[in-house]
Amino acid sequence: MGLSDINECEIGADNCDRNAICTNTAGSFKCGCKPGWLGDGIKCTDLDECSNGTHQCSPHADCKNTAGSYRCLCKEGYTGTGLICTELILGYKDKWNHLHLSYFKISGINSYVDLEVTVREEMASACTYEEIKLVASFLEDSDIGVKIQTMHALKAFAGIWKFRIRIQEFMPKILEIITELWDTDVHVAGLRLLNGLPWPNHMQPLLKKLLPTLMDILQMGNNLAQVQILKFLSTLAQKEELLFDIMNCQVHPEFLSLFQPSQLGSLLFELLVLVERLCEGRLTPHYQSGHWQYNELSLYEVLFGNNSRLADCLLSLIIHPEEEVQIQACRVILKLQLNEEGEMAGIQGTNSSLSKFFYEISAEPIY
Repeated sequence: MGLSDINECEIGADNCDRNAICTNTAGSFKCGCKPGWLGDGIKCTDLDECSNGTHQCSPHADCKNTAGSYRCLCKEGYTGTGLICTELILGYKDKWNHLHLSYFKISGINSYVDLEVTVREEMASACTYEEIKLVASFLEDSDIGVKIQTMHALKAFAGIWKFRIRIQEFMPKILEIITELWDTDVHVAGLRLLNGLPWPNHMQPLLKKLLPTLMDILQMGNNLAQVQILKFLSTLAQKEELLFDIMNCQVHPEFLSLFQPSQLGSLLFELLVLVERLCEGRLTPHYQSGHWQYNELSLYEVLFGNNSRLADCLLSLIIHPEEEVQIQACRVILKLQLNEEGEMAGIQGTNSSLSKFFYEISAEPIY
């Protein structure tokens, strides 16, 4: 009878680096560094994509190295994802030709004109509401590129306080574009704009209706869009009237895969901020005085239900190489403990998984 192979990777008998992937082989195993790391697998060091020129950042962006990855940040005067950065110049149709204002630089190119929006307040503040409406009218254009550039322009205007209330008028249209067009650049541009605006209460019914689609963008979108949608949801989670609707959104069974340590640090950080906001919401008198019934596959059940594996995810993130992720993971743990103490007092049903988690970490010896 032949001997069965021992899987060293599964039992933890390998000596692979923490930033390597262990692969079982017949009678042995192999170690290979993860993407973004260099070495023989036994020892892996960070690959500095910014220094060696292997990054994909735009020439108009600054590259910032992170552990196992990097970030691209558009330089001042440019806007975009960091991978693509465009100057604050928008292509618009002929109806812009009648605008000859000192704070716009206009030059004709075929049937289009270039409009350079100067975001200095002392210059751009000369704009009127009618001119802001003229910019926003291009949200109706059938060309996706024009919609994106229009949202970039409105984002520039939103940087000036007196225009923010005016731009709120166009929020429903921006939300419609974001939720109807499955396009990464649309999502990023629209959400960046919305994240810079105050939210009026009369928008809440529309937001409740669109929350499932926004949750789909979080689960299936591009990393850049995911970061923006998390910022957006974190803001909405601070509104008592929306808290239940956010936590009752249906999510995919693999939702917690977003917490994998291999994810972008910025994504993990914003994800943890959202969880912290939800925890804070659960501590409010409004929430604690209610009797909430959640769907079986809701965000609430995945994060806080009896069978949640959130505790395991948090344990893996408190040793994350990026300090801001570590700190935020610890903040979430503290907020969860406050939630758990409230549940133990009979405010809500006790989460046995989290109870075990807090018992284990409190019993851990300190050396």
